Amino acid sequence: MQFRGILMDEAKKTFRGTLDFKKGSAGASGEEAEDNLLLSDRAVNRTIPLILCEEEDVNGHHGATIGQLGEDLMFYCQARGISEEEARRMMVRARMKSVARMIPDDHIRGYVEDYLRKTL
Repeated sequence: MQFRGILMDEAKKTFRGTLDFKKGSAGASGEEAEDNLLLSDRAVNRTIPLILCEEEDVNGHHGATIGQLGEDLMFYCQARGISEEEARRMMVRARMKSVARMIPDDHIRGYVEDYLRKTL
């Protein structure tokens, strides 16, 4: 499972993800990945991953990437005449579009993409 998000202003988010390998699930694999972009020093991200395992032969992974817009990226954008505000807007738009593309249902994906076009 993949989770992506953006936290702005004073947003607070707690993610509790559990991979539970029950007895009889030998040979199973599971992965949990979270990737969040923090757009404020006041935003709070909490990630609490848990792997439960009642079997020997399983393959479970979890990971989290939490970051802010890097100084290198901001310098790159500003060197090309893009303001910090516009660079942030571009990153939010790109992140949201990448999430929308993962929606398998064409109708729902279209609705979400239309909404993003209107609001971002």
